[in-house]
Amino acid sequence: MRSKTIDLIVGKELLRASLRWIALSCLVVVCVTQVGCAGTGNAIMIYDYAEDKIAGGIPMSNFREIVRTESSPNGCFFTMTEEKGQLIIRKRNIKGEEIARHDMPLVNTVWVEPQWCALDDAGERLAYHDRGEARLKLRNLKIGTVSDIPSPKIDSTVSMKLFDWVGPEKLILVRNRPDADYSVEISSIRTNGGGLRAKPIDLNWYPDPLLSPDGKWLCGVDGNERIAIHDVGSFDREIVIPAPGDNVRVRSLRWSADSEWLYYINRIIESNHRRLFRLNLATGKSEELPILPTLTKKPLIFRGCLGETIALSDGDFAWIFNAQTREWKRMGKCNGAVYGIRGTTCYAVTQ
Repeated sequence: MRSKTIDLIVGKELLRASLRWIALSCLVVVCVTQVGCAGTGNAIMIYDYAEDKIAGGIPMSNFREIVRTESSPNGCFFTMTEEKGQLIIRKRNIKGEEIARHDMPLVNTVWVEPQWCALDDAGERLAYHDRGEARLKLRNLKIGTVSDIPSPKIDSTVSMKLFDWVGPEKLILVRNRPDADYSVEISSIRTNGGGLRAKPIDLNWYPDPLLSPDGKWLCGVDGNERIAIHDVGSFDREIVIPAPGDNVRVRSLRWSADSEWLYYINRIIESNHRRLFRLNLATGKSEELPILPTLTKKPLIFRGCLGETIALSDGDFAWIFNAQTREWKRMGKCNGAVYGIRGTTCYAVTQ
């Protein structure tokens, strides 16, 4: 039964991924509560939840995605696009204005998969999967040099469930295990010649394993429907949240911006009812959080976090939940990703 359920979910996810290419060429109307229509076409809208208004926007005529929203200093984020056969990486301020950029030859990879690359906080080094050579590479964007980095066997970027920096010279990669049923392997990769360390871990690849913002914890759902939290340094399992029950499934996970809380959504299969919880890693305290009655049967998915807030989507609209005030606010229609811009009260919303 579990296998059929996961097969159905995966089928839907693959279909959704393929349709994203079609959606990128279509006009999308974005409307934000109380301020009317924000604009048309592909764009990144910057929404200030504190002011409940749009703080800026970036029109797009080419495919572009936010690849990193946490940068130094705070209040900046990165975008990337394909332009005239080049890969353009831009650092932008809170208004979406370009303040720095790097150009490089277009990477031979699959753009539709968000885990194909990892950009460091300074926006100066890009680790990525090269589809032609079927391995990981590292490009220094300041001087243009490219080097090989330790790489496990990667059939395609579809198998990469998580790829990110967790230190100045360290990357973490979580990929599907091709010889195992629905489980993953975690790899610690040293970019300065330190080699690669890999270990199979009992986590499903749906929902995707999730790295905490401080880079110390990895969470996911294991084969027994329990939420498991692993130490990124040792790979050891440190915390286990018991399975919610035979007729309940964990459907979405999200870390708080300070990495102290893990939020998760349980779906009761028979009633199609959603419940929202969070767990404090330091104290072990767990609590159920309020959901608007109109959202209890919606397919809620976590999208981003910022300060005391968590962004979710219900298939039609994006929502902000303030964990401090326990209030919900509708951000507006959204068919893309939602990223919190560190050091601000703004989310960047891709359309």
